[in-house]
Amino acid sequence: MGFLDKTNPKATPESARAWAIGGAIVFGLVGFFLWFLAWSRDDMPFRFVFVIVPGMIAGGALAGWAIEWQLPVDVEYEEWAEAAKEPKPPDPEQSPRTSDP
Repeated sequence: MGFLDKTNPKATPESARAWAIGGAIVFGLVGFFLWFLAWSRDDMPFRFVFVIVPGMIAGGALAGWAIEWQLPVDVEYEEWAEAAKEPKPPDPEQSPRTSDP
């Protein structure tokens, strides 16, 4: 099981993208606020905003995506950890291209 494997059965690419955008906005604002606090006290040069804020945005996007793509919302952690260790084999009766709602 790798980092890119989908372990949240309810996650969709759109929901993961929305979480990535939300995480990027939150982390970007936090990064800007922290930089502004340091800059206002002359502890940090102005040009550092071009390093700190994009780094925080990228980290927030990655964290938001990973939270949605890998962690199910309505399952206790112990149940999820056990299910992640032992993946269920595919049902031979159901075709992988069709899904029943």
